[in-house]
Amino acid sequence: GVQTCALPICREQPPLPFSLSALQEYMSRRHGMGVQDVLKHAQSLYEKKIASYPRTDSEYLPESQHGEAHTIIGDLKAGIKGLGSAPDKADTSLKSRAFNDKNVTAHHAIVPRPATLSQLSVLNSNEMLVWVEIAKRYLLQFFPVAEFLSTEIELASAKETFRVSGKVYSNRGWKDAFAAVGDKDEDEEAGSSLPKVAKGDVLKLKDAGID
Repeated sequence: GVQTCALPICREQPPLPFSLSALQEYMSRRHGMGVQDVLKHAQSLYEKKIASYPRTDSEYLPESQHGEAHTIIGDLKAGIKGLGSAPDKADTSLKSRAFNDKNVTAHHAIVPRPATLSQLSVLNSNEMLVWVEIAKRYLLQFFPVAEFLSTEIELASAKETFRVSGKVYSNRGWKDAFAAVGDKDEDEEAGSSLPKVAKGDVLKLKDAGID
């Protein structure tokens, strides 16, 4: 997401909903799904009327569509595997930067449409995987921004000094939306998220070696 800083606190907005190319890139990176397969499954979801038109280059939504969030998210509260408790925690009074008429092109970003469990039950496994990721990205628009400190930690061991820089989150916001289903955000996967420590803390040395 986009980061802004008013020192000492930085704020990180949730990632925008998917355009087709963003969905294809994400599904390839996270799930190893081919570009044409992603389009095929997204098109199938559109034809089944449970996702919006997929051939779009926009990651934004019309501001008028914000009013549909209560209905769409209401349908996502039926214990759908892969979404965890996020639909219950989503706050439809929030309005992310995704809702912006000025940035909507001919077609808006790909989002879920109102769907019943019976409609979802007939999806094959790949269609369901694509649909869940579309729904997740939509749900993130209704979680608070994350707040963090940009931090450098200095450690001393055996008279040597070691430094690491990264983020310490004071409010994880949307970062924890899908923690219940085991999703890690990309900061944690990249190792840029740091634990909270205080000056003078003594930490246990887990491992050391000579290279």
